[in-house]
Amino acid sequence: MIRKDFILQNYIGTGGNCDARAVRCHERIARWHAMSEHQLSHIPDFVSHQSQQNVAELGQTMKTLNMYYDDALGRSLKVDESGEEGGYAQGCGSDIIMGKSPVDFDGTLLTNTAQSADVAKRIIGANGMKSPTHGTAEPEMRGLYILLTLNNEGGMEVLKYSGRLCVQRPAVFYSRPVQLALSIFQAKKDHNYARFFSLLKSPSTPYLFSCIMFKYVENMRKDALTIMSKTYGAKSKTTGVAFYDDYPIKNLVHLLCYEDEEDARTACRHYGITVEGDQILWRRSKFREPKDPEKGHIIPLKPRKMMRTIEAKLEGATRLSVCRGGASGEGATLSNDSSGSDAAAAEIVRKKARDAAEEVKKVAMKQRLEAEAKARAQATMIEKKRLEQAKLEAEKRARVEAAKRAEMARMEKERVERERILAEQRRKQEDARRLAEAKLAAERAEQERQEKEAREREAARKRAEEEAKERERQRVLEKQRVEEARRQAQIRAEEERAERKRAEREEARRQAELRRKAEEQRVRKAEEEEARKIENEWLEKIEMAKKVMVWRLWRKRMRRRESFEGSLRSLECLDPTSTCYPASLREEALSITNHGLYGGSIVTRNDVDELENQMHRLATASRHPIDLSKMVAGGLGLSKSFGTHGMIYPPTVQSNKNILLFKLAVFLPKRTSRVETLHDTLRMWADSHLKIGRVSSHIFERRSPHVEIRAVAVIGNDDLAGCENCNAALFLLPSVTAASGASCQMEFPEEVEDLLDSNVPRMVLVLDDERSNGCENEITENILNCLVGAEEGLDKDSAQQRQGVSAPKICHFDYAFGMCCETLANSYFESMSEGTQIDPHVFPSLARVSLANLGFLCLQRLIQNMDAEGCFRTPALLEDFLSSCEKTLNMMTVELIHVSNDVHQKMQNWPPLEFLEEGTNSIPMLFEGQFDLPSNWHLPLPDLERKVSDVFHPLLEREIFAIIVENFSQELPPRLGENLLIMLDNDEFSGCFANIVSLFANGELVTATTGKETIVYLPVERMSQIIEQAAVYEAPPAPEPVLKEIPSYLFQNTVHAEEEEEKSCGERNTDKTQPRDKIIVNKRKPPDAVEPETPYNERSKRIRSNAPAE
Repeated sequence: MIRKDFILQNYIGTGGNCDARAVRCHERIARWHAMSEHQLSHIPDFVSHQSQQNVAELGQTMKTLNMYYDDALGRSLKVDESGEEGGYAQGCGSDIIMGKSPVDFDGTLLTNTAQSADVAKRIIGANGMKSPTHGTAEPEMRGLYILLTLNNEGGMEVLKYSGRLCVQRPAVFYSRPVQLALSIFQAKKDHNYARFFSLLKSPSTPYLFSCIMFKYVENMRKDALTIMSKTYGAKSKTTGVAFYDDYPIKNLVHLLCYEDEEDARTACRHYGITVEGDQILWRRSKFREPKDPEKGHIIPLKPRKMMRTIEAKLEGATRLSVCRGGASGEGATLSNDSSGSDAAAAEIVRKKARDAAEEVKKVAMKQRLEAEAKARAQATMIEKKRLEQAKLEAEKRARVEAAKRAEMARMEKERVERERILAEQRRKQEDARRLAEAKLAAERAEQERQEKEAREREAARKRAEEEAKERERQRVLEKQRVEEARRQAQIRAEEERAERKRAEREEARRQAELRRKAEEQRVRKAEEEEARKIENEWLEKIEMAKKVMVWRLWRKRMRRRESFEGSLRSLECLDPTSTCYPASLREEALSITNHGLYGGSIVTRNDVDELENQMHRLATASRHPIDLSKMVAGGLGLSKSFGTHGMIYPPTVQSNKNILLFKLAVFLPKRTSRVETLHDTLRMWADSHLKIGRVSSHIFERRSPHVEIRAVAVIGNDDLAGCENCNAALFLLPSVTAASGASCQMEFPEEVEDLLDSNVPRMVLVLDDERSNGCENEITENILNCLVGAEEGLDKDSAQQRQGVSAPKICHFDYAFGMCCETLANSYFESMSEGTQIDPHVFPSLARVSLANLGFLCLQRLIQNMDAEGCFRTPALLEDFLSSCEKTLNMMTVELIHVSNDVHQKMQNWPPLEFLEEGTNSIPMLFEGQFDLPSNWHLPLPDLERKVSDVFHPLLEREIFAIIVENFSQELPPRLGENLLIMLDNDEFSGCFANIVSLFANGELVTATTGKETIVYLPVERMSQIIEQAAVYEAPPAPEPVLKEIPSYLFQNTVHAEEEEEKSCGERNTDKTQPRDKIIVNKRKPPDAVEPETPYNERSKRIRSNAPAE
């Protein structure tokens, strides 16, 4: 209504009134409409009915502002002298609103003081009135108008409007808001959704610009999903593998400015795009827009209100501040000197803009004329077609029969012609095939002739070289004879030393074999003794269980009799005239016993019975046992350290990364005569929870691969030696009161001290009957200090405050037991180390690899180090290469022996015996490929040097290596086998050896063994250390350059040759038909030049059979 009132008062710009006050008022109206377009987008009624009306009102306001800005008299920045410039200021000239403070739609009182933080940012106010623009923002409004008309006339309106601005108002055209609006227009026109949403969420994009851009978010998101569905997920023509099939949905949220992942999933479901978990599968998706089944129109997907992207740009500004320009951003108004200096500075720009505008006009005129001509031609063609159609309709009936007969004749003729053409094509194809075969045969004959000539030339050259080598050999033969005697002496000495070393190795091998047999005998006897011990313990347990059952039956009957006798005695002492009941005889006897007989704090046997009865009730109650493996899987899911190595294993190495073993040891107080029954009851209670000795299994499903967890719980008191390899320990500690004064006998086995010295996670569950006194709490604290360590600053009356200790009430014993097990499982993963140290209490990351494959991995690493040093890019001696390989294998043997001894010393008690499979004495399917882990995996390998020599010594012999390559080349692809044979023919031994090592290391070739393959089990970190330390390579120092003086006669011949060259060039210029003269320079061989010495057997060829293959 306010805008219409201005129109009624003839405020229309050119031809009417125009004033800065009217401009400011319309700008505030435009800001209100632009702001409402996004802030009310969460209201369904506004989106479906009122949004279109709001955009129409905004468009009318923007058209009125364009008329004000284009005023011929330039009055949009001027104010009537009777207004604000007349000595008073109100309305737009004030920082506050007159009257009551404004209230927001939700009842919030808006800030209406001149001391607000955003007053300085506002365009309308006291500061704005002081500027030359008088609080108007022409660049901002021009930019909003461009954004509002992006789709008008297919974008032509924006081009015309910006062209007129560039010519008439260059200062406004090159302002920041207008250029930003043109950038948004270009991004939308090019369907560049990444650029569009990047500008939308950019902090430099003003808030009102983002509100107008919200109108185009739906179409831009639809265009983006259409392009991505056609681009991503396409299959390769050769491999058939999809490109970029998996696309994280969080990337789509960031790219297309969705509010959250659920908003993105809703959009994907709307357009038929498949989403699984947090990944988008483009290959299984087909973009489609849903349609209404009844009406048939496309169902749109209106975007949610973008709080995270658009509303966050307000930074606390209210609607009052937005309407007054507080969120308009930098460059919303013209600068102070834009009206004066820009006219002179932008003259060149204006001229170019005029030329561009004229060019645009010419193109538009040309397009209009072409469209008119095309329309006239189409009208003429339509009229002509109508006349022809009428004529054809008249003649159609007369030609029907003739057409049918002609059609039949034409079809017969076409059939005959097709048969003739097919016969001609077959004849041509046959001629072409015969011609190609003849051409191929001729080329093959020519190639064979050229190869034969090349072989003859090569044979002649080799014969010449051999003759020269023979002469040189005869010259150096005498020198070699002199040195032969010295070498023979050295060889004999070396043979004697080698014989001594071989005898020493044989003796060491014999001693190791004797030790191994003795160790096997000891292990067999220990296993037999352990079996007998277990059988005797089970017999003792059965006998003890019988005694406990008999004692409980007797105790139950005795309690009934004692209760009956106590009731009789109490009734006899009852005085009918008294109102106070006397204490029972049982309580008096207890008081006398506690204070009169022994003194101090002594508790009767009934306290032990009370806790024992409670524990027996809990042990015999029905419950679901704890799934320890599933509990460990929960701790594994919370762990951040386990499984984060990301190591990629070679194909020849099998790891145990998919298996996890966990052993929990439950320790009870030492079984004595005073707590014998309580000990058995606690054992029964623990077995009812954990199923002692039974291995449970659970599959923990990660994204890839899955992890199998095997867990077992044991009673630590039964096998104290076997607890050295447990992963966690739980101590059950009855309170001192429950022990009936037997605190001196309440102790744990002595072997527990070794377990406490390690870093094994452990907890203590205090089983208190809630009747302990101060002295007894002090004794309990002393026991806890020994088990979990002393802590300062704790209350002595509460063990619950201590870390690693749980002291629940009797009613919570079962729940506390389960929570202790869960806490121990989580603590185990937190305490796992990432280093290379070996600990029997931590599940090791093992690798299974054959001895031959380990050697090939070391050689492969050595070749990589040599290649990094540039050894394969320069000629090197074969002896140096072979010596480096032999040194690497020797170093690998030494390091492997050292690591095997270290592992045997520290891990000889791992794995736990509970996980071994009966009959095989190994852990089944621990490694990838369903391989087992034997129980004696940690034993050092005997005769390691001989085994390494048997595998790799033939490869280091040149002649044997050539035979091996010929045998393996038949198993390889033809191309690869041929390349290896060519390398041998060209004397490229190092390159061929590197390729063979790579094939063995990658598992493409397998070594043939006559007996059982030697398998090595090592921690992964130690295996990597062996490979790196064995493959160390030090490049030999580069030889120093040798400087030699060149004889002077070589320079003289060169000068003469240059003079004759110049003369011959002059003659060729005079007579171009004459042939070019050849300059022959006779150079004498320097007297000191000596041909390099080449050993006779340096290039020995491999012997290959010439017999044809069958």
